[in-house]
Amino acid sequence: MRTAWKTLCRLLKISSETTPYLPVAGNGDFPPGLDSAVFRRWTSMGLHYLFQVVQDTGIPTPLTDLQTQFTFLTGDWFAHRQLCHYVRTLTPVMLREEVQSSLREALDLTAQDHVPLKFYHKFLQDLPGELDFISLAQKWSADLQVPISDDMLRKGLRVGHDPTLSSAEKERNYKFLLRAFYPPQRAMIMGISTSPGCGKCSYPMASFGHMFWTCPLVSTFWLTLVSEVAALWGCSWRLHPSFLFTLQIRFHPPKPGCAPFLRKTVIMGRKCILTQWLSPQPPSLQQWRSLMLQQMLLERRDIVDLTAKKGRLFRQCWYLFSLTFVTPIQQQLWTV
Repeated sequence: MRTAWKTLCRLLKISSETTPYLPVAGNGDFPPGLDSAVFRRWTSMGLHYLFQVVQDTGIPTPLTDLQTQFTFLTGDWFAHRQLCHYVRTLTPVMLREEVQSSLREALDLTAQDHVPLKFYHKFLQDLPGELDFISLAQKWSADLQVPISDDMLRKGLRVGHDPTLSSAEKERNYKFLLRAFYPPQRAMIMGISTSPGCGKCSYPMASFGHMFWTCPLVSTFWLTLVSEVAALWGCSWRLHPSFLFTLQIRFHPPKPGCAPFLRKTVIMGRKCILTQWLSPQPPSLQQWRSLMLQQMLLERRDIVDLTAKKGRLFRQCWYLFSLTFVTPIQQQLWTV
């Protein structure tokens, strides 16, 4: 987690040691910044965060320096004193713990706050260079007992850059990859998980393959999901571990809109598994339906004309699934 925090600080160009990434205006813990015209003016002039008023030593920057940098007024001395008093109440240790806790929440798959996608990409690449896809492929081939190539893993990582995916879908995919690149024991050390084992069975020191594929409750979930979608589309398809990375789904017979729907099915299915990563409860079909509904509504929000190409593709993908919901939801989707 410390590495992740430092990586995020480098991306944001802030110090990981003493500078808080907290807003000056709109910060509930700093009441003067909520309604003061001075702080609103400071924000409009480019001073948005507390790290901008803190030196490398952790001491607040003098007003004279801020006047030079942001062309503040001499009469802003009182607001500066208020800000300095607030900064001195935030010790570096408390700040680091607070931000690391927030970062851990952001990395959690159930988190609602968005993190810049470049953070996930940089974190996965680990900055010095490319991931060792060959070694990862060898480990996962042994773990899943199926041939997984390094090219499959590269394709899976590139999915995060697919311009046709929504930003929320990209972030979900990155969070999946973030978990997938780090086994449970390592994830526990990083603070992403709370245990190195599988919470759904007695399997100790659970591996990637077990928690995503061979755990009996997870396997049952995948089989249920395959049956549900096959009945919905009237098609035959077989889920393979490689689809967790490549999202290249095989199905028969091919129908317009079926392929993108299956890709989203797998993305949301693996998110269901990850949200139950250490829980004694297995992922459920209802959980998957809720995530798919969220994705469907998210995509619908960006469509103005259902008769245009984007609207037609949306209808091909989601129409059959939408019929399984109540009438108000259907009207929300298809009423222009």
